[in-house]
Amino acid sequence: ETILQLNSEQTREIYDVRYQESGVLIAGCTSESGLQETVHRGFCAFYDAEGNRVWRSAVAGEEGVKASVVRILDDQSGWILYGRYGVENFSQMEDRGIRFRAQETSGNHTFLIRIDAQGQVTKQVTYAETSPYLVSQSMSSENGILLRDYTARSVGADRYQVEILRLDSQLEEIHCKTIPIWGDRAFYCAPWAENAKDGIWVYYGEAVRFYEN
Repeated sequence: ETILQLNSEQTREIYDVRYQESGVLIAGCTSESGLQETVHRGFCAFYDAEGNRVWRSAVAGEEGVKASVVRILDDQSGWILYGRYGVENFSQMEDRGIRFRAQETSGNHTFLIRIDAQGQVTKQVTYAETSPYLVSQSMSSENGILLRDYTARSVGADRYQVEILRLDSQLEEIHCKTIPIWGDRAFYCAPWAENAKDGIWVYYGEAVRFYEN
């Protein structure tokens, strides 16, 4: 049974939804005509309980950049949006006398954007050189936002490095911990259930360890 149908024009994908008494917030990426190619912008939009759009905001992306909002985090005065973006590169190529234009998307970067109840951006943090992932178990801005980045100096390296970042609801870094991992092993982390401020549980190498903040 359909209880609410939205007219989400220029929407390519919707990745996350948040419901509340006054309406529903959706987030994802647009599909619109740019100067050269189709532009994908990260966006969010709020609809009232009757399905009428209250506001819509493009929060990330521009010509030559593909961006998407993939997660919505609840915040006391609005929401925090977690997303990813890549920069498009174009090159001229020729094959059997036929010239064509090749398109590649380089980089897999991360952004966090704080918006108020009217959809206005109040803070933005971008990670362009590294690409930390949002830890899915840590979705409470009250206890901090948990990110992790899993990197190595080269493919197949013996030693990997996991950097764990914790941000507060203002997107300010409040804690950072680096954990060396020997070998390319599965790695999972989650906040301590009783109090996320105290530390994190980490699983790797077939063992579970607790790291204090």
